[in-house]
Amino acid sequence: MLRRHLVFFAVSVLFLMFAWLAFAQSTQANPPAAPILQLTFDNALNVRPAWSRDNLFIAYQSNRDSETYHVYVMNADGSNTRALTKGTADDRHPAWTFDGRSILFDSFDGKSREIWMVYVGDGRLTQLTRLGGLASFPSPSPDGKEFTFYYYKDDIMNLWKARI
Repeated sequence: MLRRHLVFFAVSVLFLMFAWLAFAQSTQANPPAAPILQLTFDNALNVRPAWSRDNLFIAYQSNRDSETYHVYVMNADGSNTRALTKGTADDRHPAWTFDGRSILFDSFDGKSREIWMVYVGDGRLTQLTRLGGLASFPSPSPDGKEFTFYYYKDDIMNLWKARI
């Protein structure tokens, strides 16, 4: 009699385990409708993506067209990629302005790294700093009137801010 109870118990446990496994697999969440998507398809270093405030565009830095980095923008789905900067300068660290019409970035000309702004619509460039050291990582304020950055000179690095 004890043997029959043990067999019944073992069969019941096995049945419950199989039922649980079948149920667990059938109720797992389906993979997302939009999987993780690759946005760039080249052998370059495409880095530092930055979303536009309206979620329609992504700015990033890439060395796809030269040995130095330049600022690029593409649609959020990866289409319509275009360079916003070009030339021999090394352009990095794109950051969208609050209104979404411009991107701040830092640019190294071989002597100093300064903060610049490029207008997305027409590619017009405006230099925002002329400090003669290494100004980098611009971060626009939420109201779009100022930006912060770090400035390195003479082995000292501090945070600064300036008007756009």
